[in-house]
Amino acid sequence: MIKLLDASGELHPLTAYTDYHIKHKYDGCDIMTFCFDTAHEQYPLLQEECKVEANGNSWLIKKINDDKIDCELDFDFLKTTVYANYKSDTRSLREVLEARLPNGWVIEGGSISTIRRTISFDYCTDFDVVMQCLETYGVCFVWHIPQKRIVVY
Repeated sequence: MIKLLDASGELHPLTAYTDYHIKHKYDGCDIMTFCFDTAHEQYPLLQEECKVEANGNSWLIKKINDDKIDCELDFDFLKTTVYANYKSDTRSLREVLEARLPNGWVIEGGSISTIRRTISFDYCTDFDVVMQCLETYGVCFVWHIPQKRIVVY
């Protein structure tokens, strides 16, 4: 079931969607797509950057093309702060994730990579650093955003 989160924080179950599917991507940045009846009374509620919940995760509507709705996982919580001349020094994957994820996040499998590496950027956000971990440490992520949980493979 897909639920739309309105501006007041209230969830509204969507009822007129079809062709719902999720594409699981190697980098963990999954994409959800569904079609929605343009004549349905709920259709005007769907707008780009609106939050939706489905399949146990939080999503943002990124593109509306008539009845086709494209969503991406909601990583806004990792994009609020910009760092200049960021350097992680020599750290393990777990150390980098613990430093860049907000308080309260659970990291499952974060010790899978024991190598220590340095990540650096001229300008970046926490999202950039976390996503660089994929290549730097040779891992994959599965995100469970509402539960504040990341699984490392």
